[in-house]
Amino acid sequence: MSSTSFEAYSRSFCEALGLAPPQVQASADAPAAFSVDYREVALVLAEAGTSRMPQVSLCVDFGEVPEHEQAEVYPALLHANFLMLEGGAPSFSLHPLTGRVTYHFTFSLEQADPRALCEALDGIADAVLQWRETRCLPESVGHVQEPPTSAQAMRA
Repeated sequence: MSSTSFEAYSRSFCEALGLAPPQVQASADAPAAFSVDYREVALVLAEAGTSRMPQVSLCVDFGEVPEHEQAEVYPALLHANFLMLEGGAPSFSLHPLTGRVTYHFTFSLEQADPRALCEALDGIADAVLQWRETRCLPESVGHVQEPPTSAQAMRA
């Protein structure tokens, strides 16, 4: 069963996109979730976290990787994951059932702003559509901040 706060967030998110209220679905085996297609990009928002620390997970379908590109693309996605390392950072993965590349991000429900997520969707959709065409991620994905220790110290 989904929480009232997740359902309220879901309604506000869909309202901000100009969509009908979502059909939030939950089961004993899966969290409350709903999907939205935005500019040919499938998004799933799912309830996550705990009752004391509610969160929302956003899962973005980047698509399939043709077999002949996998040896080059998969390491590039792992590299992007490494460059985005920090608490709560998004990550790329392969969906366990479909094998499709997904981008997964979890954020605090209490601090979440449905309108801010809607505003971010154009950039997300642009990145997905670019990646589907070129298999290249925008430079903003994988932007690296200087680590707290030097690379030499880490190698020692």
